Amino acid sequence: PRPLTYDPARLAGWLPTFDALVALDRDQPDVAFACLRADIDYRALWCHEWTQRWRAWYAALWAGAAVLTGQPDAASRVERAARAARQNPIAAAIVARAADVLHGRGKAVRAHARAFARLGCGYQERRTQRLARRLGA
Repeated sequence: PRPLTYDPARLAGWLPTFDALVALDRDQPDVAFACLRADIDYRALWCHEWTQRWRAWYAALWAGAAVLTGQPDAASRVERAARAARQNPIAAAIVARAADVLHGRGKAVRAHARAFARLGCGYQERRTQRLARRLGA
């Protein structure tokens, strides 16, 4: 599958982040993963103000898509994304949810839905409830 509006010249920032978000919403984690080709620690891409402000969100989706597509480096991506997203409470919660999905902790995933509700993130709350149901929670 082809990413939605992916432009290979724009590896970082809002474009791949939003494309991945839409793909994940459409239950297309493989498309999301393809959108998120840039490594979150590649400084040459993330040193610009226009990319830096999106890094936490990108990192959270980068880890989540890796988990949902069963990438062999998913655990490492979750760990690295947690560092990149630590100052953004919503992105950090998305990474924490990815860690629990990775380890099959359905009840913990369900708890993330409540956390997203407290943060005022209705979309992430609903998405998390869907993921929890898939894990049998």
